[in-house]
Amino acid sequence: MEFSKLLEYQEIDRDVIKLENKLRSSEEAKKLQSYMDQYKKTQDNLIRINNGAQTGTDKIDKLNDKFNSLVSELEELDGAVEEVDELKETEFYEKRINELSEMLDALERDIAAAARELDVLSTQGNSELILLQKYQAAIKKVSDDYARVKADIQKEAGGKLAKLKTLEKDIDADIMAMYKRVRGNKKTPVLVPFRDNVLCGGCGMEMSVNEVGKINSAGLCECPNCGRIVYKAD
Repeated sequence: MEFSKLLEYQEIDRDVIKLENKLRSSEEAKKLQSYMDQYKKTQDNLIRINNGAQTGTDKIDKLNDKFNSLVSELEELDGAVEEVDELKETEFYEKRINELSEMLDALERDIAAAARELDVLSTQGNSELILLQKYQAAIKKVSDDYARVKADIQKEAGGKLAKLKTLEKDIDADIMAMYKRVRGNKKTPVLVPFRDNVLCGGCGMEMSVNEVGKINSAGLCECPNCGRIVYKAD
């Protein structure tokens, strides 16, 4: 099988990969990624705080419901005591009234504590919101800088990409699809020679009898170890 076109394609593609790495490693790309990571972290914090605030609000609502229920019971008991003549029964009602009063005091403390927790969450939420807005502004600014760098690199890569597109027309579609898949897995160089009639030219692993048979019959085979395309040079 003739691999000259594919080898030429790979040689040009190497330059494209260098330009892609140049963009990826640029200060603008690093700053943008950093700000985006911080933005995501702050956003997650806000979600956690909002969930906590909702839980706190639900807790206060339940405590208030219980508090109001006890107040109603206490009011009923206060009215009942006035109508009771027997001392024993009066003592029973007074004991229950004292119990309810203690329970109400405890609920008031719980409600106050829950309210303080909500205040803390509110303060935290405001701080995180300010940070979120800060990162939004930073992302916008750095995105503009990144876009300019990207445009310059794309301009530099334009001719090479056009050449790759032209070459692609002369390469078997299945092999081209295999090449792009391996390249997408960050395995470069994608195409490596079959060495000493047994070794992968990429990772140096000894190929199996089955894989050697594929190379001898089809001219190429994917290395089971590194995933590159091993080809048999003429």
